[in-house]
Amino acid sequence: MEKSVVSFSLRYNALYIPDNVVSAETVNNRALSFAVKMADYGFMLSPELLLAVSGMDDDQIQDYVKAVESILGIGLNWASLRKNWLTPPENTWEDVKLGWLFNELYPYLPESQAIELPCGHVLPKGFFPLEKYNGCPICGTPFELADFVLEGQSNPRKLLNLWRDKDVYELFRSIMESPVAPQESAVETIKEISSLPISMPQVLPATKEMMLLYCHYFAGADRLREYLTTPSLIFSYLWYLNTDILRFYKPSTIYRQIIYSYTSHGMVTRGAEQALEKRKDELKLKYDRHSCRLVADLLENCDMTPEQMCADMHPRRQMWVRFIRALRLTEFARRKQYPRLRSMLDLFYRKDYKVWAGEVAKAANQKNEEQVLKLLKMRPGIFARLLFSTMLTFDAERVAGAFVEIGEAVPPRLLVTLSMYAYNYFNSNSRVVQPNPTTRKDITANPKVLRLSQSRRDYMTSLVRNTMQEALRRHYMASVGDTFGKKVYIDPQLYHIPVGIGDRGQAVQQTSTLLQGQQIPVEGDKLRVFLQWGEGLPRMTLDMDLSGLIIYEDGACRPVAYFNLSCEGAVHSGDIRSIPDNVGTAEYIELDIPALEKSGAKQVFFMSNAYSVGTINPNLKLGWMSSKYTMVVDENTGVAYDPSTVQMLAAVDSSNLSRGLVFAALDVEKRQVTWLEYPFPGQNINDADADSINLLLRRLESKMKIGELLRLRADALGQQLAAKPEEADETYTLDWASNPANPAELLLK
Repeated sequence: MEKSVVSFSLRYNALYIPDNVVSAETVNNRALSFAVKMADYGFMLSPELLLAVSGMDDDQIQDYVKAVESILGIGLNWASLRKNWLTPPENTWEDVKLGWLFNELYPYLPESQAIELPCGHVLPKGFFPLEKYNGCPICGTPFELADFVLEGQSNPRKLLNLWRDKDVYELFRSIMESPVAPQESAVETIKEISSLPISMPQVLPATKEMMLLYCHYFAGADRLREYLTTPSLIFSYLWYLNTDILRFYKPSTIYRQIIYSYTSHGMVTRGAEQALEKRKDELKLKYDRHSCRLVADLLENCDMTPEQMCADMHPRRQMWVRFIRALRLTEFARRKQYPRLRSMLDLFYRKDYKVWAGEVAKAANQKNEEQVLKLLKMRPGIFARLLFSTMLTFDAERVAGAFVEIGEAVPPRLLVTLSMYAYNYFNSNSRVVQPNPTTRKDITANPKVLRLSQSRRDYMTSLVRNTMQEALRRHYMASVGDTFGKKVYIDPQLYHIPVGIGDRGQAVQQTSTLLQGQQIPVEGDKLRVFLQWGEGLPRMTLDMDLSGLIIYEDGACRPVAYFNLSCEGAVHSGDIRSIPDNVGTAEYIELDIPALEKSGAKQVFFMSNAYSVGTINPNLKLGWMSSKYTMVVDENTGVAYDPSTVQMLAAVDSSNLSRGLVFAALDVEKRQVTWLEYPFPGQNINDADADSINLLLRRLESKMKIGELLRLRADALGQQLAAKPEEADETYTLDWASNPANPAELLLK
């Protein structure tokens, strides 16, 4: 049983068992043993799942156990640097520096009494209490490992349901047809489904990313013409095949990120040139004759005119020049069976075509409001993206009125996005943008916004929101059948889950499907954050850091990190800078919420950093644990990981190019954690900007919640709200929303 077969269903609180495994009529001892093992890991099985497991033989059950254990990291090394690390350390970062100094001076101190460690460092006798360490306190090299984790400290446990082939078909269809750009977890789910020995149904993907995945894994070369219908889609497909990256960003951006990732303390390290040359070689465009002919055929049979194709290619003109050469398209254009390709290339190289965006910019520069609105109404989706800036440039009421005229043609996801972000755009002096998947920046607001009075800002915000809500009502009334008077139940928890629009997660979630901005209540008084890295890698120096940034009510900040292992309400397990062979290593931070409240702490940000050169390691796992009951730490090894208490477990995606990641924020007073995924280009916690993180939090908090959108839909359709699920004709629960594609398909398509 491959791990991927289990992991995609575990992400949705289920276990997939193929249809060829027949469920038993009664539960047998094998299934009960499996249930006990899963209970130790924090899961309980539904009755249907127990019967299905009873239909499997011992080998199949063991395969499932091994797959779950691999996902949860059961077989990895979870030992910490310090043994009983919940006790604040006696030694400080200054002592570590003195230890380094002693090692430098030791050759000149032959009479000194010292202890030599396996890593080669020497320490004065009695300087460090070495009996409290599992490794070297100077260089962070672990000596003692652990082959176990703690188990069964959590109650209650997550319920796992049975999934069969039909459930996989439904999940596949819902993700593929979701109109919202996918999270990395959804992308990974599709890749894992592609490995199943069952055929997926034919669908028409709703987003470019899903279109590329469908073409690569499911469509086959003979059907590409049905899906790659524009030059921009062909370009994206070629880029994905060459780089395994679904989103395009310029090669120069990738090269800059590599240089930065090999920069330590302001200096570019020796391995940067080699890494850069390797990446440049990977990005070279090399195609065989079959691939060249395939692309030539796709362009020749494109349903667009040569002028339209050139306009579609124009935004990435420089890259298209490279692709045309690499694919030998000029050679194919000389052949008589490619007349449209020849005409297109002729127009493209002569630049003898009009670009719609250029026409809009020309009319805007001439202050021709009528022409600008006429052009924008031709492209409703782009009109939505340019709405705010156009309202600032021309008469806001007239622009809003023109938008209402074409509002029903605008995808609902854009209407919701505009409604959510109106306040941040018009009422903030800065806002967060993400120019590429690994970088977020806060930028100053549009200068025209800064010149508006507060009353005018409020008016612009309300104008946008009212316009969007009216457009959504019209959309729902036009697209949904006879539902007037029916009752609908909306789970109260859905009013705390944001609609999954605008923020693409780069982490692959292992046991959940959280959206950025989603809030999770802390179950007890303690929260334990963890970081595990190095699985499958040989012994080497590889320094990943787990840190926490505590924000106090007076605005002061205090880190808990490798250089400050404890403060009131927080303690760090120790800084590990080298990994053992194959099994990896771990760091922890324990947060005592009552103690944090007493100290005046307001927030705690959780972050990981690649202190070593390179980016955050793709084999890294991160998350946090909480429990109503006391979570113990093994006295001998410092192991503190218990999968049954884990609230969040995620892996960093291999396409990540960032050195720092703020992955969650704890609100101390509310006792809830917000999932973030905020990348920043920092080597350690000191490079993080608390103001930028809070700016992102405010934007995420302003996002429309699933419950609010369901309520708006119900009002538009004349539906009544039911107090209980059994009283409703339509029921929307937390389980329904656990697959983000479900709300997206219902509300945003």
